[in-house]
Amino acid sequence: MYIPLSLICILLLFSACTKDNSANGSTKTETARIENFTFEELDGGITIKRYTGSEKAVVIPESINNVPVTNIGANAFFGNDSLASVVLPNSITCIGINAFTNCKSLTTIAFPENLEEIEGGAFANCENLSDLTLPNSVKMIGAQAFLNCKSLKKVTIPKDCILGIEAFYNSGLENISLALGITRIPDTCFAGTNIKTLVLPQTITKIERQAFANCKKLKTVSLSEGLVTIGDLAFSNTNLKEIIIPSTVTEIKETTFNNCSNLDKLKFEGNAPDNFLFVLQGHYLGAENVHFTIFYHTNAIGFTSPEWNGYPTKIW
Repeated sequence: MYIPLSLICILLLFSACTKDNSANGSTKTETARIENFTFEELDGGITIKRYTGSEKAVVIPESINNVPVTNIGANAFFGNDSLASVVLPNSITCIGINAFTNCKSLTTIAFPENLEEIEGGAFANCENLSDLTLPNSVKMIGAQAFLNCKSLKKVTIPKDCILGIEAFYNSGLENISLALGITRIPDTCFAGTNIKTLVLPQTITKIERQAFANCKKLKTVSLSEGLVTIGDLAFSNTNLKEIIIPSTVTEIKETTFNNCSNLDKLKFEGNAPDNFLFVLQGHYLGAENVHFTIFYHTNAIGFTSPEWNGYPTKIW
């Protein structure tokens, strides 16, 4: 079949232009994506130092220059108002201090299965962050990591995870699940949240100062055997009506149940705690607790009847 030479030239020119445009488009897309990141290589991994783009949905590359991206550095996305969603590659093991602080539009983040550390303030003031699933690999959540995350409703803290002070302070949490292996609830960790029911695992030995203070919807708490210390103001300003104290508890601080106006039953499974002298003074519980009663078992040591520390007692 005869094809005019002029037509052949046009077809060849078109083909060449198409390939060139396709290649240039691909190169520009890839280059623009990487150029939005400031990064450095350290110990065989890439740390993202800063993201300068304005995309709403960001997918962090798994590698840059054939080196795995392992860390989101301190302040990397700090105050990015455009950011709505982030996907982190499985190569990421650490999210640095204040990495996503004040990202007001951030709603979802996909955590990698190898993530180990979420450092202090990492998502503080991300007020629209609502979709959060922590992988079982997470071993540390730093201080104020999710501070003021008002849209956050539920979280499961993985096994053996170490929590920092104020980690979820003043967030919107309504449901908290704590896995075995967690040993302490630090200062103000879940204070000011919207939880209604709390079940602590048997591995918890210490509830520290104001850990659940101002959880005004909190009505039911289940404390497990193994708990030793309940700190100052730990459950202050909550809506507890009654609480059972495990036999292993030896110390309850002076203001543990300060301003729990609905608390009328404190039930002890074991002996009277060693350090309990002033914990139930009237001005701490409040005048509303007119029916407040302490319950203890007949074989318990340290309690007195008909009153103990100025409050009526009963056998249960």
